[in-house]
Amino acid sequence: MRSLLAGLLVLALVLAAVVVRTREPAPRGADVPAGEFSAARAGAVLAEILGPGLPHPVGSGENARVRARIAAVLARLGYRVEEQDAVGCHPAGACGRVRNLIARLPGRVRGGALLVATHYDSVAAGPGAGDDLAAVAATLEVARALRAGPPPRRTIVFLIDDGEEAGLLGAHAFVDRHPLAGQVAAVLNAESRGTSGPSLM
Repeated sequence: MRSLLAGLLVLALVLAAVVVRTREPAPRGADVPAGEFSAARAGAVLAEILGPGLPHPVGSGENARVRARIAAVLARLGYRVEEQDAVGCHPAGACGRVRNLIARLPGRVRGGALLVATHYDSVAAGPGAGDDLAAVAATLEVARALRAGPPPRRTIVFLIDDGEEAGLLGAHAFVDRHPLAGQVAAVLNAESRGTSGPSLM
């Protein structure tokens, strides 16, 4: 009986530890130091780039307005913003004209850049706040926080691409046609993971 109780106690402690360790951290407010990520600042940026919350599929007028708002945030953060105007094609045959936004934070050493990628277009039926402007806002907050600190060891390339919902067209255009693509050693892709609960992958 004692060994059964001891076993159950150990199991309860292990389960409690798992619950504590898998719980998402509390969002940080706008008062955190400049070099740290702030969910409050990211939320404000999301409201700014979302604007009136209209659908903005690739090639639409609203798509251009969302792109302009994102480019304005990057410029305000001190980044030089490049707009890649290209045709992207999915291997299955879908093609389309895309306009990717690219910014870079130079590193201290050469080679092996980190690509932080997300997309700003939406489906035609929704505003794209969760897929994927929330990730765009988080990426912009990361770009702000990194710029506020010391230069990173490796160059960081921020790719906010277009045409993802039409078949990853912006990503294909970047990989196939942009000179920075050959310098990328690792990719962090920020994509929609649902609208509630912890982000687990």
